[in-house]
Amino acid sequence: MSTRRWSMFGLVFACTLLSVSCVSPCFLPGMRRTAAPTPLPTLPPSQGAAKRFEEKARSFEGSTFRVEFTDEEVTSFVALNVADSLPFSAPRVAFQPGTFTLEGDITSPVRGHLTITGTIQVADGKPKIVFRDASVAGIALPQAALNSISDTVSSMILQEASSVQIERIELLAGRIVITGRNADTP
Repeated sequence: MSTRRWSMFGLVFACTLLSVSCVSPCFLPGMRRTAAPTPLPTLPPSQGAAKRFEEKARSFEGSTFRVEFTDEEVTSFVALNVADSLPFSAPRVAFQPGTFTLEGDITSPVRGHLTITGTIQVADGKPKIVFRDASVAGIALPQAALNSISDTVSSMILQEASSVQIERIELLAGRIVITGRNADTP
């Protein structure tokens, strides 16, 4: 996947955060307060880690690829390249076996700490993001909203990465490993 595609992924990610932040918990039927999640460890963004992310992302341009990103690389890339264009600060991304967590602070139109957990699956050679839980300021978003956001993000990725065929995505402790091929490369 080219750097342009990773920039588009960043934009998709940004739109997701903005969508989640704009759903005011006050207007959600059946809203429920969730227990305060254990915050992720604070990782200050690193220019070096963001640069490693971008260098590794170039692997998607090859005919076959196996790319591994760490929590630090993804967090740094998001913090230094995406978060400034959103009402979102102090983003943190963490990978655990079979799941990921994204958290940070929404600064507008509502203020509060955002926590999203989910997984990434492979469906017909494309990544499919499935959000399992999300809360803003301790108020859980309904599953219907999460399903809609998951579908939107997955559709945007499908449109942008049409030539990339993902064979496997592994969410492991502290890292994500993506294996596949690029149909546009001989």
